[in-house]
Order: sequence, then structure tokens, then C-alpha cells
Amino acid sequence: LAMAEEGGTPGWITTQKKVFTNWVNLYLVQRDQLIEDIQQLSDASLLCSLLEVLSGKVVMREKSRLLSPSGPKYNNIFNTSGISVALQFMTQTENIKLIGCGVEDIAAGNLKMIMGMVWMLILKYQIHPSCFMTPLSPSLSSTGRQNVKDTLLSWVRHHLKSYGDLRVDNFTSSWQNGLAFCALVHKIVPEQFVYSTLDANQADYNLRLAFGVAQQYLGIPPLLDAQDFKKQGCIPDEQSIMTYISLFIRYL
Repeated sequence: LAMAEEGGTPGWITTQKKVFTNWVNLYLVQRDQLIEDIQQLSDASLLCSLLEVLSGKVVMREKSRLLSPSGPKYNNIFNTSGISVALQFMTQTENIKLIGCGVEDIAAGNLKMIMGMVWMLILKYQIHPSCFMTPLSPSLSSTGRQNVKDTLLSWVRHHLKSYGDLRVDNFTSSWQNGLAFCALVHKIVPEQFVYSTLDANQADYNLRLAFGVAQQYLGIPPLLDAQDFKKQGCIPDEQSIMTYISLFIRYL
């Protein structure tokens, strides 16, 4: 079981919340907008902006109506209406499956539902088979949700097969000592460090090296940090690691 942090929140939730918030900001910044907490997507204006950047389509033509000057009561009505439009856009226009995610849940800032919604956006726009530059095996190119992890894992193994005894069996423990992250970064910018000198027992160094080089030379923001892998009793969060790894797809 994952260790609970201060306030009783499991470590994986804290990590995933941070990673998803950082991922959302990668796109909102294109509209000169940023959030500090993923639950701010309960604001329909922010949610619609995110969807428009991701999809390249117009979600709501009159977003100014969401900021009605008529008082909190009417603002809430317009906000709820905007969230309804956003969810309809996702399910009907973009064919995104939102299981059990309702307008009221998002408007109320329900963390579980908002993180579930963001994960579906990541699957649609970041880890969809169409995003991969490397041709995929027909058996792994399905658009089905259950095959996304296998597709990404196959992609990683394909590019890291030359790295000796490195084993990547999953998106949790296989990344904990940092060597897999280092190998992925080294594959793209091999001139930045000597991979063969790295030690699996120096996880903190390996993680900091990989995240630092990826940020400095590839412009890949550190959605994760070494501290996320130090929580005793907490297995690294699978969805957080998949989200970060997906940022490397455009380079290979």
C-alpha cells in the first residue's frame, strides 16, 4: 500500500496531482494561462481553453459569458453550462470516453473525477498511437485504452534495446533507479553524459541527471523529480511516469 503523506493523502495521489497539473500547464501557457492545482479545471473557461489548445478546435465561442458580472450565483450557472459544453465536446466531438464523470463532479472540483478526465486527455492527445513517429506493430496500434500502456512500453523497449542488461518491464519499478530515464535521454543526446559509467545504486543521481539533461537540452520540463521516487513504501505512480515518458515521443 502507498504511504500516506501529511494530511493522510497517499503519496501516489500527491505525485499524480503534481504531474497532471504540470502537464496541463504545458498547454495552457500557450493561452497565457497557468494553474497551480489541477482542481482549478473546475473553471469552465480554463477547461475550454485547455481543450481548444489540445484539439485545435473551438469549444465555446463566447467564453466571456463564463465571467458574467451579474454575481456569484449567475457565474456558477454559466460555469456549469460551460463545463457541460466542454464535456459534450470531449465525448461527442473528440470521442473521449468519460466514465462516471459528470458536470456536477467537475464543477465541484472533485479531485478523483478531474484527474480521471485529465488522464483521458493525456491518452487522447499525448499517448495515442497516432502520436508515435516510430512505426508500431499492428497488434499494438489499437486505439483501445487497454493497449496504450503496451504500445508505450513497446516503443520504449524498441529504442532502448541496445542498452545491455537494462530491463523495462513496467512503468513503475523499472524506472525507480533512474537508469531507464537516463538511457532514454542518452538515446537522444548521447554526447551529454557517459551512460556506461552510471550506477544502479545511485538512483538519486541518475534521476536528477536524466531530468536535468532532458530539461536543459531537450526542453522537456521535469514533470517528475527525484523526490517522487523516495517515498518509502510508495511504488512510483504508473500514470505519472507514462505521462512524462510520452513527452519524449516526438524525439524518436
